[in-house]
Amino acid sequence: MSRIVAITILSLLLASSSSRRDDVTAVADAFVRDVVAVGRCRRASPPPPSFAVGRRGRGRGRGGDAAAAIVPSTSSLSSTTTAAATLTEETAWRLRILLRDVATTNGRKLDNGGGMLFVVEGNFVEDEGYEPPQGRFVPIVVARDGGGGGREGGAVVVDDAGGGGGAVVGSSGTTTTTTTTTTTTLEVADSRWKLSEDPDDPKDGLWIWGLFKEPLYPYMLLQLETREVKLPSSTDGANDDSIPALKLYARVSHVRNSGGGGGDGKQSKWGWGGVELKTADLNVRVLERINLPGASVDLYEEEAVGQISFQPLS
Repeated sequence: MSRIVAITILSLLLASSSSRRDDVTAVADAFVRDVVAVGRCRRASPPPPSFAVGRRGRGRGRGGDAAAAIVPSTSSLSSTTTAAATLTEETAWRLRILLRDVATTNGRKLDNGGGMLFVVEGNFVEDEGYEPPQGRFVPIVVARDGGGGGREGGAVVVDDAGGGGGAVVGSSGTTTTTTTTTTTTLEVADSRWKLSEDPDDPKDGLWIWGLFKEPLYPYMLLQLETREVKLPSSTDGANDDSIPALKLYARVSHVRNSGGGGGDGKQSKWGWGGVELKTADLNVRVLERINLPGASVDLYEEEAVGQISFQPLS
């Protein structure tokens, strides 16, 4: 097109004055060079963005399919992402404690009828400034009569295999009541948890990767101390029985899942993935004292009495 314009102007000038032909030719050549240079610059410059290209990879100009091809922003995606579970007060957990092979005060075993299942909701509260991470499990108090509850004390509602019931105040303050009215609770007097390497295979010396990234401890060592539990009995009290106070131990597999961050889109000390706690055996430690000449040695042996499982609630 630029050449056509130049030739047209040149023809007009030649027709008007043949005496200035040389000057007109020089002017026309310069004009053509300028027009061609401008055209090259326009072809080299990228077109201004008229729409965002998404999964389809192309659009149809400023109108067309532009709206259908826009990629949603990260903030809009993160608002619908479920918060990753942590071992902090930010996450409420539900613990299911199944006691089977526990001897009662009268000497009978709870394995009759499948045992007793106690359910508790609470938080793993970390003690700051310790490595490896460790702390306490703080339960939510049971609402025995459907009334208010709180985060003080340590009561656990039972949902035993025989159909026990009660009311539990959840982390959101709502109350869920079971079908029966008899409530048996397990009170947690004390608790401790600690992330750990394999206690049967401790690593000696310096773990070199710990200099570059936070170590991923494969286990949680959990200890729960309970108070005596009064079991349901007849009205005359002829068969009164109870579960004695227990000190329960569990070695729980601790996993941090990859991917799936917190709802705020930020990376916490627990990484982008959430914490997962696997089902584990519950044990009690049986003391055996061996008397030697001039001394005595206390040996502890762990016996399985049930299982514990974990479910993050928030």
